[in-house]
Amino acid sequence: MPLSSRGIDSQIGSSWSVRILLLASAGILFLTLFPFRFAVPDNLAQPVLITGMGKTGSTFDQFLNVLLFVPFGFGLAEMLRERGKSKQTVILAALAAGALFSYTIETLQIYVPTRDSGWGDVFTNTAGCLFGAAAFEAIGAPLLRAANRGEAALALFFTPGIVAGTLALYFAVWLTVSFQLQQRSRLADWLPNSLLLVGNDAATHSAWGGQLLRLEIWDEALPANYAAALTSGSTSLAPRNLPHAITAYDFSAQPPAADRAGLLPPISGKPAPATPYDSDDPNFDGVASPALQTSATSLVEALQRTNHFSLHLVCRPAAYSSAPARILWIAPQDGAANLAVRQEGANFVFWFRNPLSAQHAGLTYVIGDLFASGKTRDVVITYDGAQVSFFVDGRRLSRLYRLGPGAAIVWYFRWVRPAELEAYSDLYYAIVFIPAGVVLGVARRNTPSGQIATRILWLLVIVAPPLLLEACLIAASGRRLQVGRVVLSFAMLVAGALWINAGRSIRRPAAT
Repeated sequence: MPLSSRGIDSQIGSSWSVRILLLASAGILFLTLFPFRFAVPDNLAQPVLITGMGKTGSTFDQFLNVLLFVPFGFGLAEMLRERGKSKQTVILAALAAGALFSYTIETLQIYVPTRDSGWGDVFTNTAGCLFGAAAFEAIGAPLLRAANRGEAALALFFTPGIVAGTLALYFAVWLTVSFQLQQRSRLADWLPNSLLLVGNDAATHSAWGGQLLRLEIWDEALPANYAAALTSGSTSLAPRNLPHAITAYDFSAQPPAADRAGLLPPISGKPAPATPYDSDDPNFDGVASPALQTSATSLVEALQRTNHFSLHLVCRPAAYSSAPARILWIAPQDGAANLAVRQEGANFVFWFRNPLSAQHAGLTYVIGDLFASGKTRDVVITYDGAQVSFFVDGRRLSRLYRLGPGAAIVWYFRWVRPAELEAYSDLYYAIVFIPAGVVLGVARRNTPSGQIATRILWLLVIVAPPLLLEACLIAASGRRLQVGRVVLSFAMLVAGALWINAGRSIRRPAAT
C-alpha cells in the first residue's frame, strides 16, 4: 500500500521530501562543482561527452561518491511514495534521476579546471541514489515520524525568550571560537635574527638562474587598485596617496644594492656557484644570479607588528628547470623560512609562516605557467592578516588564498589543501549560521504576526550576529571589512529559516 503524506506527517501536514532534496542537491553541487569557475579547456575534443573513467580514486573515495547521493535518493523516494507511486517506479526513477544528475555534473566538471570527470563517478553516484531509495523503503517511515515529533516539540519549546537566550549563548560560543581560530593566521611565530636572501637560500644551494630587478616590501596590505596599477607599470595614482614601502631595492646596478627606504642594510654577498641552464634567450648567459643577502631582523619585527605585508617583485626568470630555485627567502641562517618565493619549472610558488602553515609545509600557493625564459614578470603579493591576493602584470588572479576559521578547523582533522581554502571558508559560515537560521525558522511559527516590535526584534536577531562575527574576525586579523562575508552570513541565516519551513504551511498564532 503506498505510503501517504498523511501517514508520514500527521502532525505538521507536509513531508520532509522537499527539505531533503534541497539540502542534498545543494550539498552535491557544492562538493562537486566548487569553486564554480568555468572555462573551456584547450584540449577539449568532445565538449558534451565524458570520454574516460575519470580519476583513479581509492576504495574510500568510491564509498564517498556513493554516500554523496544517498540523501538525494532518500528524498526522491519519499516524494514519489507520497504521490502513490509503486516501489518498482521509485527504483526506476532513482536509477534514472541519479544517473542523469551525476552525468550532468560530470559533464560540467569538464569545464572546471580543478576537477576531473569520468564514467566511474556516474556509476558510484547512481548506486548511491539507489541505496538512498532502498533506505527509505526500509527505515524511512519511522525516521520521518521521529523527525516530525522532534520538530513539533521544538516548535512548542522555542518561545521568544528561550530563542533569544539560546541564540545569545550559541553565538557567544562561536564568536569566541572564531576569534581563536582566526588567530592561527597571524604572523605570530616568525623566526627572529633572519636574513633577506635574493637568488639563493641560507645554505647557498638551489641557486636561481634568473634576475630580480626590483623588490619592495610594505608592512600593510596594498589596496587592490594600487596593486593592479603597480604591476601594470601605471603611474596614474598620485604618490601622496600611495602607501610607502618600508624596504625598496633596485638591483639594476652592481651590488651592494641600497635600501632606498632605509630600513635594512645594503644587500651584498658572494656570487653563487655558476649553474648552467638551457635557454633559447640570446640575452641569457647561462649563469646563476648572485646570492645576495642582508639582515632582515627589523623587517621581520615590522611585519609581525602589523600582521600584514605586501611584496612587489619585478623579475626575469630563469630558463625552465625542474629543480626548485629560490627567488626570495626570509629566514635565519641555516634555519626554516619565514617567507619563501621560488620558481619550480614554469611555476611561481609562494609560502609564508603562520601557525597553520608552520606544521603544514604543503600549504603553498602555486601560480602555474607564470614563467617563461627571458620574459619579465611584475608580481604583487599582498596579505591582509587573513587573505593573500596575487596580482600579475596588471591583473588580479581570481583564486584566493584565504586563511580563516574554516581552514583552522580543517587543519585539526585532515591535510589542508590550498585549492580548497575558499570552500573551507564558505562551509564555516554555513556551519555557524544555517543552524541558527533553522532555530529562527522554527521559532517563527509561534511568533504573533503583525506586531511592529516583533518584526524589529527579528530584524535585529538576523542583522546583529553577522556583523558581530565580522567585527570579531577583523579584531583577530586586522583585515578590512569584507562586505561579501557579511552578506553571505545573512544569506545563510535566511537559507536556514526558509529550508526548515520548505514544503509545509506555517501556522502562526494571530496577533492579539
